[in-house]
Amino acid sequence: MRLYFRDPMIQDVVQAVLAHNPALTPRLTAFVYADTVAKRVEERTELVAKLMDAVATSLLLAKTVIERDENKLVEKFNALLTPIRGNPTLAELGLSVVSLEEAAANDVFRDASLISDGLFNSRIARIKALLIH
Repeated sequence: MRLYFRDPMIQDVVQAVLAHNPALTPRLTAFVYADTVAKRVEERTELVAKLMDAVATSLLLAKTVIERDENKLVEKFNALLTPIRGNPTLAELGLSVVSLEEAAANDVFRDASLISDGLFNSRIARIKALLIH
């Protein structure tokens, strides 16, 4: 079965992630279609969309926020990612998004003079840790 999302941007990103990590496709499909009741499929599809939005927002914050207290930023990551944690398939999807971002050569949003590589990498590590646990 194919996964369908209302938001074409989410659709494109999920397809790119699944192309990058094809082993995830059957697990994500099984998660979404675990119950054939349309309402449940829609709820799970929305959960995947929320995950994608939360990870994208966390990555954007990691690239752009100049925070005097890094703990406040970690709290923001936690607030974004906590509601969608706990499912191994969703965690793998989120980690795949982060992996794609790390592999991207073009880092348009991050000003390396303000957000150093070390700081950015530590923020990415925190996002990964939140997705895993």
